[in-house]
Amino acid sequence: MRGRITWLAYLFVAGLALRPAAAYGQEGAQFPRPWAELPLPIGHDRIDKGGLYLGAEFVMWKQSNPIHGQQIAVSGLQEFQGGTSGITGIPGAFLGNGNERLNAESVAGPSTFQPGFKIFGGWRFQDGSALEVSYINLQKAVYTHTATQIPQNGQFGDNGADLFLFSPVFNFPHQYGGPLIKAFSAFPFILPGDFFGIWNGAVRETIEFDQRTSQIEAMYRIPIFEQEYCRIYGYVGPRFFWIWERFKWTTWSADAAGNEMPEWAAVYTNIVSNRMYGAFVGSGQEVYLGHGVAVSLDVECALLLDVARERAEYELLAEKVPPINKRTITDYSAVPEPAAKVNLWWYPYEGIQLRVGYEVMGFFFTKGFHEPVDFNWGAVNPQYIHTNRLFHGLNAGLALIF
Repeated sequence: MRGRITWLAYLFVAGLALRPAAAYGQEGAQFPRPWAELPLPIGHDRIDKGGLYLGAEFVMWKQSNPIHGQQIAVSGLQEFQGGTSGITGIPGAFLGNGNERLNAESVAGPSTFQPGFKIFGGWRFQDGSALEVSYINLQKAVYTHTATQIPQNGQFGDNGADLFLFSPVFNFPHQYGGPLIKAFSAFPFILPGDFFGIWNGAVRETIEFDQRTSQIEAMYRIPIFEQEYCRIYGYVGPRFFWIWERFKWTTWSADAAGNEMPEWAAVYTNIVSNRMYGAFVGSGQEVYLGHGVAVSLDVECALLLDVARERAEYELLAEKVPPINKRTITDYSAVPEPAAKVNLWWYPYEGIQLRVGYEVMGFFFTKGFHEPVDFNWGAVNPQYIHTNRLFHGLNAGLALIF
């Protein structure tokens, strides 16, 4: 009889050890008793009664790039005065082959993964529900491309015209004229200012596209259904999601001796900041696989108000030197956001939870630009459009239950 009771006790203990542990902040089956005590203030008998939990994750996300093709610079330069000066004597005559040297599409990708982090903390209540606050920040993604005076295969053109770059910026003031003598100085009939404009006969042009992303949210999670090897839960809460993008285009001019001055360089920037505020709701299911391992699937949706701030600006590279021309407006739009994620969980020790997973999110009708540059200096007004965005990537992290 005593042997039978002993075997039943063994089976009972084994059954407790194989029951699933609680996911991040979720209440559920009991943790198995540890085989050794760790010198950490976590876990133990307090887990059943709720309490504080903290965690951190490494994330690696990739996001879509909204930029499409837009020609920015070609080989050559344009005569300004004409008449008795210049090479052709025709005002507006273009010298050079006009081959494309710089296009906005050069910073359109391929998209890169952005590493980042997520930190979170919460309180789990005795009824199995939990209240959690989290913050996600991604490292800035940067895409750059530069065109210089040296064209491909040494094709310098007649009189070396293809050694220069031309961009069709117009309606700009004389402060953006660049050096008076910038090209063909050996020709006595070239008068100062015949190639007027920083973007006319430039020696170098660089474009850069930056993306930054962060998220703050609070979540209340509640168990809906639970069995020994399966649980279903729901969650809801407020969310703030921020997508910041900047297109920067810098153009340098030089005089005939090759000297460069900050007053002879122009900077164009186009910034779109999508600040989205709203709420999300979701549901998930976790299935225990055994040996401290579980897998979960979450599906959620959110509705966000996008407060999009759009700013385009022309300025000289010389700091705080006028004139500066810019345009700033704020748009409002509703942004639906569906999302899904799958995670693999491991509970190696009471109060310790490890997770690795993959998630995907979509944002519809955010503001952005396909063609970032408006060449009209005096009335800068690039075309902003509604565009859809996709985020996807990996996460891996650790949580400690206190």
